[in-house]
Amino acid sequence: ECPHMENENPDFTGSEYCQETIALCLAMFERMRQKTAGVRERFTAWMKENWKPYHLLCRHGERHALDLDRSVHETMRGMDYVLVYASCPMCRADQAMVAEGAWLKGRGVPESMLHCGFANFRRGDNDEPRRLAEAFAARPKGFLILLGGVGLGKTHLAVSVMRAAKRGRYTTVAKLMEGVSLRYEQKTAPDLVAMYGQATLLVLDEIIGGAGRADEARTVLGIIEDRFDNKLPTVLVSNMTKEEFKSWLGPRLEDRLKTCSQWVITLSGTSQRDGARDQYFND
Repeated sequence: ECPHMENENPDFTGSEYCQETIALCLAMFERMRQKTAGVRERFTAWMKENWKPYHLLCRHGERHALDLDRSVHETMRGMDYVLVYASCPMCRADQAMVAEGAWLKGRGVPESMLHCGFANFRRGDNDEPRRLAEAFAARPKGFLILLGGVGLGKTHLAVSVMRAAKRGRYTTVAKLMEGVSLRYEQKTAPDLVAMYGQATLLVLDEIIGGAGRADEARTVLGIIEDRFDNKLPTVLVSNMTKEEFKSWLGPRLEDRLKTCSQWVITLSGTSQRDGARDQYFND
Protein backbone atom coordinates (compact mmCIF):
# COMPACT_ATOMS: atom_id res chain seq x y z
CA GLU A 1 0.00 0.00 0.00
CA CYS A 2 1.22 3.50 -0.82
CA PRO A 3 1.79 5.64 2.30
CA HIS A 4 0.09 8.69 0.84
CA MET A 5 -3.14 6.77 0.34
CA GLU A 6 -3.74 7.01 4.10
CA ASN A 7 -2.72 10.68 4.39
CA GLU A 8 -5.64 13.03 5.00
CA ASN A 9 -3.92 16.04 3.37
CA PRO A 10 -5.42 16.37 -0.14
CA ASP A 11 -2.35 18.35 -1.34
CA PHE A 12 0.02 15.56 -0.38
CA THR A 13 1.26 13.88 -3.59
CA GLY A 14 3.55 11.30 -1.99
CA SER A 15 7.09 10.37 -2.82
CA GLU A 16 8.40 9.74 -6.31
CA TYR A 17 8.10 6.04 -5.60
CA CYS A 18 4.43 6.44 -4.67
CA GLN A 19 3.71 8.41 -7.86
CA GLU A 20 5.36 5.69 -9.93
CA THR A 21 3.28 3.05 -8.15
CA ILE A 22 0.09 5.00 -8.88
CA ALA A 23 1.04 5.23 -12.54
CA LEU A 24 1.58 1.48 -12.69
CA CYS A 25 -1.77 0.87 -10.97
CA LEU A 26 -3.60 3.19 -13.35
CA ALA A 27 -2.01 1.45 -16.32
CA MET A 28 -3.05 -1.92 -14.94
CA PHE A 29 -6.61 -0.69 -14.37
CA GLU A 30 -6.76 0.63 -17.93
CA ARG A 31 -5.63 -2.73 -19.33
CA MET A 32 -8.24 -4.44 -17.17
CA ARG A 33 -10.92 -2.03 -18.40
CA GLN A 34 -10.02 -2.73 -22.01
CA LYS A 35 -9.99 -6.48 -21.39
CA THR A 36 -13.38 -6.28 -19.66
CA ALA A 37 -14.81 -4.25 -22.52
CA GLY A 38 -13.56 -6.86 -24.98
CA VAL A 39 -15.02 -9.74 -22.99
CA ARG A 40 -18.31 -7.87 -22.60
CA GLU A 41 -18.53 -7.36 -26.35
CA ARG A 42 -17.77 -11.02 -27.09
CA PHE A 43 -20.16 -12.12 -24.33
CA THR A 44 -23.04 -10.05 -25.77
CA ALA A 45 -22.36 -11.40 -29.27
CA TRP A 46 -22.28 -14.98 -27.92
CA MET A 47 -25.65 -14.47 -26.22
CA LYS A 48 -27.25 -13.25 -29.45
CA GLU A 49 -25.75 -16.07 -31.52
CA ASN A 50 -26.94 -18.73 -29.07
CA TRP A 51 -30.33 -17.20 -28.30
CA LYS A 52 -29.57 -16.86 -24.60
CA PRO A 53 -32.35 -15.12 -22.60
CA TYR A 54 -31.90 -11.81 -20.83
CA HIS A 55 -34.63 -12.83 -18.38
CA LEU A 56 -35.64 -16.06 -16.68
CA LEU A 57 -38.94 -16.91 -15.03
CA CYS A 58 -38.34 -18.54 -11.64
CA ARG A 59 -40.60 -21.09 -9.95
CA HIS A 60 -42.13 -18.26 -7.90
CA GLY A 61 -43.33 -16.56 -11.08
CA GLU A 62 -40.80 -13.70 -10.86
CA ARG A 63 -38.64 -12.47 -13.77
CA HIS A 64 -34.90 -12.66 -13.07
CA ALA A 65 -32.89 -10.21 -15.15
CA LEU A 66 -29.41 -11.06 -16.42
CA ASP A 67 -26.66 -9.46 -14.33
CA LEU A 68 -24.31 -8.58 -17.17
CA ASP A 69 -21.50 -7.23 -14.99
CA ARG A 70 -21.34 -10.36 -12.83
CA SER A 71 -21.70 -12.61 -15.87
CA VAL A 72 -18.72 -10.94 -17.56
CA HIS A 73 -16.72 -11.08 -14.32
CA GLU A 74 -17.38 -14.81 -13.84
CA THR A 75 -16.63 -15.47 -17.53
CA MET A 76 -13.25 -13.73 -17.18
CA ARG A 77 -12.37 -16.02 -14.28
CA GLY A 78 -12.81 -19.22 -16.31
CA MET A 79 -12.77 -20.61 -19.81
CA ASP A 80 -16.54 -20.82 -20.43
CA TYR A 81 -19.28 -18.26 -20.74
CA VAL A 82 -21.23 -17.94 -17.48
CA LEU A 83 -24.74 -16.55 -17.16
CA VAL A 84 -25.57 -14.95 -13.80
CA TYR A 85 -29.13 -13.81 -13.17
CA ALA A 86 -30.39 -11.60 -10.37
CA SER A 87 -32.65 -13.43 -7.92
CA CYS A 88 -35.91 -12.48 -6.29
CA PRO A 89 -36.28 -12.39 -2.48
CA MET A 90 -38.08 -15.73 -2.46
CA CYS A 91 -35.31 -17.41 -4.47
CA ARG A 92 -32.69 -15.90 -2.15
CA ALA A 93 -34.62 -17.36 0.78
CA ASP A 94 -34.57 -20.74 -0.98
CA GLN A 95 -30.80 -20.48 -1.50
CA ALA A 96 -30.31 -19.61 2.17
CA MET A 97 -32.43 -22.64 3.10
CA VAL A 98 -30.21 -24.90 0.97
CA ALA A 99 -27.04 -23.49 2.58
CA GLU A 100 -28.53 -23.92 6.05
CA GLY A 101 -29.59 -27.44 5.09
CA ALA A 102 -25.99 -28.35 4.22
CA TRP A 103 -24.89 -27.02 7.62
CA LEU A 104 -27.64 -28.95 9.43
CA LYS A 105 -26.70 -32.17 7.64
CA GLY A 106 -23.13 -31.74 8.83
CA ARG A 107 -24.46 -31.41 12.39
CA GLY A 108 -26.29 -34.73 12.27
CA VAL A 109 -29.76 -33.78 11.02
CA PRO A 110 -31.19 -36.47 8.68
CA GLU A 111 -31.81 -35.64 5.02
CA SER A 112 -35.58 -35.91 5.41
CA MET A 113 -35.61 -33.12 8.02
CA LEU A 114 -33.31 -30.56 6.35
CA HIS A 115 -36.30 -28.50 5.16
CA CYS A 116 -37.60 -27.98 8.71
CA GLY A 117 -37.99 -24.44 9.96
CA PHE A 118 -40.43 -22.41 12.00
CA ALA A 119 -41.79 -20.83 8.81
CA ASN A 120 -43.08 -24.15 7.44
CA PHE A 121 -44.28 -25.65 10.73
CA ARG A 122 -48.05 -26.18 10.51
CA ARG A 123 -50.25 -27.40 13.36
CA GLY A 124 -53.69 -26.04 12.52
CA ASP A 125 -54.96 -23.33 14.84
CA ASN A 126 -52.65 -24.25 17.74
CA ASP A 127 -49.65 -21.98 17.31
CA GLU A 128 -48.40 -22.27 20.89
CA PRO A 129 -45.81 -25.07 20.30
CA ARG A 130 -44.11 -23.08 17.54
CA ARG A 131 -44.22 -19.86 19.56
CA LEU A 132 -42.66 -21.47 22.64
CA ALA A 133 -39.96 -23.23 20.59
CA GLU A 134 -39.14 -19.93 18.82
CA ALA A 135 -38.77 -18.22 22.19
CA PHE A 136 -36.34 -20.94 23.28
CA ALA A 137 -34.32 -20.59 20.04
CA ALA A 138 -34.09 -16.83 20.53
CA ARG A 139 -32.68 -17.35 24.03
CA PRO A 140 -31.39 -20.94 24.24
CA LYS A 141 -30.90 -21.60 27.93
CA GLY A 142 -31.85 -24.60 30.01
CA PHE A 143 -33.99 -27.40 28.61
CA LEU A 144 -36.82 -27.58 26.08
CA ILE A 145 -38.76 -30.87 26.29
CA LEU A 146 -40.96 -31.98 23.37
CA LEU A 147 -43.37 -34.85 24.04
CA GLY A 148 -46.20 -36.51 22.13
CA GLY A 149 -47.13 -39.25 19.68
CA VAL A 150 -45.57 -39.98 16.31
CA GLY A 151 -45.86 -37.63 13.35
CA LEU A 152 -46.88 -34.55 15.33
CA GLY A 153 -43.89 -32.33 14.47
CA LYS A 154 -41.61 -32.74 17.48
CA THR A 155 -38.47 -33.32 15.43
CA HIS A 156 -39.54 -30.53 13.05
CA LEU A 157 -39.62 -28.10 15.97
CA ALA A 158 -36.31 -29.39 17.36
CA VAL A 159 -34.51 -28.92 14.02
CA SER A 160 -36.17 -25.51 13.68
CA VAL A 161 -34.56 -24.51 16.98
CA MET A 162 -31.13 -25.47 15.61
CA ARG A 163 -31.76 -23.57 12.37
CA ALA A 164 -32.90 -20.42 14.17
CA ALA A 165 -30.18 -20.55 16.84
CA LYS A 166 -27.52 -21.29 14.18
CA ARG A 167 -25.73 -23.76 16.41
CA GLY A 168 -25.98 -27.20 17.90
CA ARG A 169 -25.79 -30.92 17.17
CA TYR A 170 -28.52 -33.44 16.52
CA THR A 171 -28.61 -37.14 17.33
CA THR A 172 -31.07 -39.87 18.10
CA VAL A 173 -30.58 -42.14 21.08
CA ALA A 174 -30.13 -45.09 18.69
CA LYS A 175 -27.29 -43.31 16.81
CA LEU A 176 -25.72 -42.32 20.10
CA MET A 177 -25.72 -45.90 21.36
CA GLU A 178 -24.28 -47.18 18.06
CA GLY A 179 -21.39 -44.77 18.58
CA VAL A 180 -20.96 -45.86 22.19
CA SER A 181 -20.77 -49.51 21.14
CA LEU A 182 -18.24 -48.69 18.43
CA ARG A 183 -16.17 -46.81 21.00
CA TYR A 184 -16.01 -49.96 23.16
CA GLU A 185 -14.74 -51.96 20.18
CA GLN A 186 -12.44 -49.33 18.69
CA LYS A 187 -10.76 -46.91 21.06
CA THR A 188 -9.91 -44.62 18.12
CA ALA A 189 -13.62 -44.09 17.34
CA PRO A 190 -15.09 -40.68 18.27
CA ASP A 191 -16.19 -40.25 21.87
CA LEU A 192 -19.81 -39.31 21.18
CA VAL A 193 -20.71 -39.07 24.86
CA ALA A 194 -18.10 -36.34 25.33
CA MET A 195 -18.97 -34.62 22.03
CA TYR A 196 -22.70 -34.45 22.73
CA GLY A 197 -22.11 -33.68 26.38
CA GLN A 198 -20.13 -30.55 25.42
CA ALA A 199 -22.13 -29.35 22.38
CA THR A 200 -23.20 -25.70 22.58
CA LEU A 201 -26.76 -26.87 21.87
CA LEU A 202 -27.90 -30.49 21.76
CA VAL A 203 -31.03 -32.02 20.25
CA LEU A 204 -31.47 -35.53 21.66
CA ASP A 205 -34.26 -37.23 19.71
CA GLU A 206 -36.20 -40.51 19.97
CA ILE A 207 -35.79 -41.02 23.71
CA ILE A 208 -37.57 -44.31 24.44
CA GLY A 209 -38.31 -45.62 27.91
CA GLY A 210 -39.16 -49.16 28.91
CA ALA A 211 -37.52 -52.19 30.42
CA GLY A 212 -34.40 -53.77 29.01
CA ARG A 213 -32.74 -50.43 28.24
CA ALA A 214 -30.64 -49.98 31.38
CA ASP A 215 -27.33 -49.21 29.60
CA GLU A 216 -29.07 -46.84 27.20
CA ALA A 217 -30.87 -45.01 30.00
CA ARG A 218 -27.67 -44.73 32.05
CA THR A 219 -25.80 -43.19 29.09
CA VAL A 220 -28.55 -40.77 28.10
CA LEU A 221 -29.32 -39.69 31.66
CA GLY A 222 -25.60 -39.16 32.25
CA ILE A 223 -25.41 -36.78 29.26
CA ILE A 224 -28.53 -34.93 30.44
CA GLU A 225 -27.07 -34.56 33.94
CA ASP A 226 -23.73 -33.30 32.60
CA ARG A 227 -25.49 -30.71 30.47
CA PHE A 228 -27.59 -29.63 33.44
CA ASP A 229 -24.45 -29.21 35.56
CA ASN A 230 -22.70 -27.20 32.82
CA LYS A 231 -25.77 -25.09 31.97
CA LEU A 232 -25.76 -26.13 28.31
CA PRO A 233 -29.01 -25.67 26.34
CA THR A 234 -30.66 -28.96 25.42
CA VAL A 235 -33.74 -30.09 23.49
CA LEU A 236 -35.13 -33.48 24.54
CA VAL A 237 -37.60 -35.23 22.21
CA SER A 238 -39.67 -38.29 23.14
CA ASN A 239 -42.86 -40.16 22.25
CA MET A 240 -43.52 -40.74 25.94
CA THR A 241 -46.31 -39.06 27.84
CA LYS A 242 -45.42 -36.47 30.45
CA GLU A 243 -45.93 -38.94 33.30
CA GLU A 244 -43.90 -41.66 31.53
CA PHE A 245 -41.10 -39.20 30.88
CA LYS A 246 -41.02 -38.07 34.52
CA SER A 247 -40.86 -41.70 35.62
CA TRP A 248 -38.02 -42.38 33.18
CA LEU A 249 -36.00 -39.41 34.46
CA GLY A 250 -36.32 -40.57 38.04
CA PRO A 251 -37.26 -38.35 40.98
CA ARG A 252 -33.77 -36.83 41.49
CA LEU A 253 -33.17 -35.73 37.87
CA GLU A 254 -36.80 -34.74 37.40
CA ASP A 255 -36.52 -32.44 40.39
CA ARG A 256 -33.29 -30.92 39.02
CA LEU A 257 -34.80 -30.30 35.57
CA LYS A 258 -37.68 -28.39 37.14
CA THR A 259 -35.22 -25.56 37.78
CA CYS A 260 -33.94 -25.31 34.20
CA SER A 261 -36.72 -26.39 31.81
CA GLN A 262 -38.08 -23.37 29.97
CA TRP A 263 -41.06 -25.32 28.65
CA VAL A 264 -42.41 -28.84 28.40
CA ILE A 265 -44.42 -28.93 25.16
CA THR A 266 -46.82 -31.82 24.67
CA LEU A 267 -48.10 -32.12 21.10
CA SER A 268 -51.34 -33.95 20.44
CA GLY A 269 -53.58 -34.82 17.52
CA THR A 270 -53.18 -37.09 14.51
CA SER A 271 -50.01 -37.79 12.55
CA GLN A 272 -49.14 -35.19 9.92
CA ARG A 273 -46.97 -37.54 7.87
CA ASP A 274 -49.66 -38.40 5.32
CA GLY A 275 -49.46 -34.83 4.04
CA ALA A 276 -45.65 -35.05 3.80
CA ARG A 277 -45.68 -38.01 1.38
CA ASP A 278 -45.66 -35.90 -1.79
CA GLN A 279 -42.85 -33.70 -0.52
CA TYR A 280 -40.72 -36.73 0.34
CA PHE A 281 -40.88 -38.09 -3.22
CA ASN A 282 -40.79 -34.74 -5.04
CA ASP A 283 -37.81 -33.08 -3.30
